[in-house]
Amino acid sequence: MLKMIFAATILIASSASAGEIVWRSPTSGTLTAVSDPVTPPTEPEQPAFGIRYEPISVAAGTSVVIKPVGDVSGYAFSLGQTLPPGLIFDSPTGRIVGVAAVAGNHSITVRAAKDDFYADLVLLLTVS
Repeated sequence: MLKMIFAATILIASSASAGEIVWRSPTSGTLTAVSDPVTPPTEPEQPAFGIRYEPISVAAGTSVVIKPVGDVSGYAFSLGQTLPPGLIFDSPTGRIVGVAAVAGNHSITVRAAKDDFYADLVLLLTVS
């Protein structure tokens, strides 16, 4: 009988709702829950295999030579879409050459592959 009264007293004195557990310290009252700080997810780095393209801005009608930055030996390059008019792609080197003829912001995706791995590199070309 004594055990039953004690259990009823705990339920009445507790501010917890059904299904919630509240831990109480005998000296300081409620214990706060401590959790590990949440680390925000990191975005993948643009440089893949240590190579990348730098963003470039040119005036319309300007001759351009755009090449990847880094050691490109042993890589095979391919385009994800067609280039703006006036530009051509050299797949063995990853270079883009020609005359920037069409004004606008162009996002060009180049795939770099080596061995059985690949990464998509994004080149931002602004022609004004």
